[in-house]
Amino acid sequence: MIEHKVYFSLITEEHSSSVVNFTPIDIREVLYSTKTYHPTSSISTIVWQDSEGGSVKDVDHIVDCGDLSVSIDFANRLMSFDPFGVEFYPSKLILQDGEVKGRYIIAINNVIDVIDEVRSEIEVSPRSGKKLVHELYISSDKLSKIPREKRVAFSVKGAETAIFFCEELFDVISNEAMFEKLRKVKLDTANEAPKY
Repeated sequence: MIEHKVYFSLITEEHSSSVVNFTPIDIREVLYSTKTYHPTSSISTIVWQDSEGGSVKDVDHIVDCGDLSVSIDFANRLMSFDPFGVEFYPSKLILQDGEVKGRYIIAINNVIDVIDEVRSEIEVSPRSGKKLVHELYISSDKLSKIPREKRVAFSVKGAETAIFFCEELFDVISNEAMFEKLRKVKLDTANEAPKY
């Protein structure tokens, strides 16, 4: 039986050319650094500081340090799709030569069960008993049954290190020159999905 392809995308910082590396410098990381959806908000900005001596000019629309700090332009495009399970927190980035304001930390806590157990390479850890996914394939049948608002931004249950977006967001982002430096890949369920 031939399985139909379902499309999704990877949109993130281009790690190979990034010269900035941020860490949180306040105690509110517990608000967004989980995989559990707890709708909360913050009046004051959450602050990340660069540890590499980077410059304001080196900051792109997405900074990926496990959690994502995104520009208001990227946040607006993502929010226009009304994503399920995504929290937005105002943030700013501190660098050696200044600050970048008008950003958001996005906590994508929408973990969906769409792993293709047959095609993925999965090992059970003898120590913890947890599944370790070495090669990730997403099931087209499972993904196609997920409502669109739950596919706008998501991670895959069992392989939560990668964040994926809907193909429609990819189409919007890839057609705008301001986002040209981001790592953007349209993927389909016929091929292996990256885990980072």
